[in-house]
Amino acid sequence: MSLDVEGDKRLIDELKIAWQWHYDITWLKNPPADRENGSLDLITELDQIKINLEIFESESQVQVAIKKITVRSGDYHLNYMETSPRTKISDVAKINDNDAWQYLENLAQWEQYRDTDGRINSLWAKGDTLTPGAFMVQSRFDGAETNITFANGTTIELINTAWTNEDFTDVKEGKPFHEKFCQGDIFGARAGDND
Repeated sequence: MSLDVEGDKRLIDELKIAWQWHYDITWLKNPPADRENGSLDLITELDQIKINLEIFESESQVQVAIKKITVRSGDYHLNYMETSPRTKISDVAKINDNDAWQYLENLAQWEQYRDTDGRINSLWAKGDTLTPGAFMVQSRFDGAETNITFANGTTIELINTAWTNEDFTDVKEGKPFHEKFCQGDIFGARAGDND
């Protein structure tokens, strides 16, 4: 596959923005002397790929070079899934007719983490655990579909579904819901017990 130099430059710039928030970026630059993989400056490594894009023979080589940085980190919280073939990507402009970032910030408020960074991070898929992230598996039902509008005008509609492992037979109102799920035994513990 031919090289997309301008696309790769944009990708690297976006990765630098994301990776600068990685929790051990400073430690990786200056680890203990006995660290088997040595030191690793994530941002400098990305810059080196960007500076030398002309020497790569294919898009796949660029993708693998980026992936090797994450592998060298030895940290399963820092992952990169190389894409091949890569399509032109347009920024997400809106989600459900709301500014994309504002939508994500609002969604993140439903995540039970200490700070905004933790809540926002919980939205993204995690390659190390294969969890899809809270954007894909939300803790609240947000309508029948999620509409995503890209900066280039393209829109996609994702069908939302809701599910539970509990038996909701005959539960159609608040009182039966409370009687069935808010008292007595549920999940192996008796509601109201403090033992």
